[in-house]
Amino acid sequence: MTDVQIFLDGTQLAGMPQLSSGLNGNQNGTVTVGGNTSEGNSFQIADFKAYGSVLTEDLVREAWGLASVPEPAAASLGLLGLAVMMMRRRV
Repeated sequence: MTDVQIFLDGTQLAGMPQLSSGLNGNQNGTVTVGGNTSEGNSFQIADFKAYGSVLTEDLVREAWGLASVPEPAAASLGLLGLAVMMMRRRV
């Protein structure tokens, strides 16, 4: 059992005194938060990662592979370049 703190977007949502798990690598498993394991309530989480410390915004982007969105000017220049290349091929 380990003390656990839960953060969402850098804000602490909860601190819980117990965390036990039956996770096995990339396999399915169970995680129990809190002390009541007989309640039987269940839910599914699609992408869950656990870390031993609080992550900065840059570390979150790196961990989840979040790419930055290109600014509109870069997209416009890219489309302009593509249009010029297509016009040159027609000539």
